[in-house]
Amino acid sequence: MTNENKIRLKMQQIKESLANNVWLEFDFVVEQVKELGEEAVPDLLEFISSSEERGYIYGAISRLYKTPQILEFFLALLKSPNEVDRCFAANALAELGDESAISPLLQALNDESYVTRRAAVWAIGKFVERGHTEALEPLIKMLNDPNASVRFATVGWLGQIRNDIVLETLFQALKREEDEEVRRNIVRSLGFFEEDNTLNTVIDTLISTLQDKSPSVRGEAIFTLKRFPNDRATQAIIPFLEDEDKYVRNNAVDYLKWTKDISLIPIFQKALVTETEKNNREMLSRAIEWLEAGAIEDEDEEI
Repeated sequence: MTNENKIRLKMQQIKESLANNVWLEFDFVVEQVKELGEEAVPDLLEFISSSEERGYIYGAISRLYKTPQILEFFLALLKSPNEVDRCFAANALAELGDESAISPLLQALNDESYVTRRAAVWAIGKFVERGHTEALEPLIKMLNDPNASVRFATVGWLGQIRNDIVLETLFQALKREEDEEVRRNIVRSLGFFEEDNTLNTVIDTLISTLQDKSPSVRGEAIFTLKRFPNDRATQAIIPFLEDEDKYVRNNAVDYLKWTKDISLIPIFQKALVTETEKNNREMLSRAIEWLEAGAIEDEDEEI
């Protein structure tokens, strides 16, 4: 079979896997590209007909072949007039991990397309994670990007980097951020800062965020506080058993029951009287039973 026919066959198999949503389809594409070998890459690129195919095949190539030629291909692709291709290039350059890609990726943070900027944020985050701290400051500045999805992606990476500079940056961003999903992601990221020297400040910030106007942010703050159970948080969360949002009330019950504090039983009983959501009522009932069972066990131990 000629090389061209092999490529045609592999591309047909790849197309079928994508069309049929084959489980672990990316791993399947990687295996197909691997079987063709690096020498077939230039010809393989000629057979790609859709952006979906490009994304999978570019990803497979960058995972398999970390050579100067492949690096140059993706560096050139980062300058493509097509924003989708620029995104694919950023992802591939992050996978390749060559530090010569950092400068072009930093330039891509200023791309006119928010889609490309978001991909560049992800790529730069990978390099910072690998120890290229010189890229951290430009990454932090992306918290001021005009597009909320770019800011969301930036928060996601900063939460993984976790140092004092990043923590203070997230505190400030939480105060000024207008998009509720970005605020929610900041709250979620704060849950990863568990160092003793900053923990009290993190807890204080999460408790103050319980007053956020967005139910999703309030609910996330309660959920995140489960990582740091403490008396201050417990007292702050009790009133949210009567929050206007059913999911916030649900999270409040979930946090409070794990305190195993039997003094909460009458508080849960009171909340059960006014709770209108079936799932929340069931959760409250189970929490009361669980706490009462614990109280009985404690009495038996005393006897």
